[in-house]
Amino acid sequence: LAKHMSDFFGEYPAINRLFTPLYINLYRQALKYLDNSLKELFKSFPESITIVTADHGEEFNDDGGFFHPPHKFLECLLRVPLIISGVPRQIIETPRSLIDITPTILELAGIKSPKSYKGKSLFDASEREVYAEISTHNADLSNIKSLGRHNIKDLEKSVR
Repeated sequence: LAKHMSDFFGEYPAINRLFTPLYINLYRQALKYLDNSLKELFKSFPESITIVTADHGEEFNDDGGFFHPPHKFLECLLRVPLIISGVPRQIIETPRSLIDITPTILELAGIKSPKSYKGKSLFDASEREVYAEISTHNADLSNIKSLGRHNIKDLEKSVR
């Protein structure tokens, strides 16, 4: 609903700003529903390993935009949840990348990652460079064009 409202009022950012509390409330309700659904999923398959993440966050007028506007490197868009059930609980504070998920799955399955993989296991504590990249592509992911790439550490410095 919030996304449709934002699309409808897209040409009128002042109106969208008036609805910011409503957008945030609807988003929080959706997250609460998702949290409860994930709890049920994890209970239903207690012996399995499940990984849940997202490819981007959402903006709620943080920088004048809403939801996930293209071509922006904002913390609210880059910091995404990563939940792994079925393994001992750990909180990883250092930045990681979505390219680390496949090597993590392979490690959990007892399979060594191919050397061609750029990512490392999420549980590998070594420091690494993590990049955020914005790209454009066709719906089938062909013809991907990079529109910008930044090191996360450099972005964190510029936000402070």
